[in-house]
Amino acid sequence: MSVDPFAEVVNQIKTSARVGKREIILKRNNRLIRNVLNVLKEEGYIQGFELIGDGYLQMLKVTLIPERIREFQVVNPRTPVKYLEIIQKEMQYLPSYVEGILILTTPKGVMSNRKAKELKIGGRIIAYIF
Repeated sequence: MSVDPFAEVVNQIKTSARVGKREIILKRNNRLIRNVLNVLKEEGYIQGFELIGDGYLQMLKVTLIPERIREFQVVNPRTPVKYLEIIQKEMQYLPSYVEGILILTTPKGVMSNRKAKELKIGGRIIAYIF
């Protein structure tokens, strides 16, 4: 049993992309993981995902784009960030201004840093990907 299921999923996606796998099965499934996968799909880092199984044993089948993911890391502790501080955190975690995204949890849901800047809201940084 792991302490952080989200970190386990991020690590599984990152290592599968490095090896070049196109599809993986994630045994961990919760609302945060599904919302992060939605953000990755919107930003073009994965092709999609679907729930497989039924009832208690639902798993996620994720279709990756391996050449798109170079680094995918969880930020612990989950850092709170105000709207005006997002640019500083981009410089801290991302290799360049136009490459990669920060994934934030906000009062309006899980979203990328681009969408958070558009809506002018802050939140907590949970991961970054480039």
